[in-house]
Amino acid sequence: MIDTVKLTLQQELMEQLKERYSLVIPVVVEEPKRPEMGDLSVPVFSIVKSLGRPLSGVVQEITELIRSSSVSQYIGSINPEGGFINLRLDRLTLAKAIIKTFQSEKSYG
Repeated sequence: MIDTVKLTLQQELMEQLKERYSLVIPVVVEEPKRPEMGDLSVPVFSIVKSLGRPLSGVVQEITELIRSSSVSQYIGSINPEGGFINLRLDRLTLAKAIIKTFQSEKSYG
């Protein structure tokens, strides 16, 4: 499920940036190198470089896009720090979604 959140968020951010700027900008959603930073992280350095805009403005824009994404329900907190947007997942919501998926699978168990 975490991989689904990660991939969906990456695709949605790339689509939103393409719509807004008519540019294909690679977006990375990764696990932070330091676990205390969160569950997922979006480094924005390449986005800043592609757009030629100040870091703070890009961080704010990407944060807003994350909040409006289809996977935002699984995100418990968003913590921008420098050139990274660190995300903590809402473990209860994720667990409920996983259980619901397993229960809806006819071949499960």
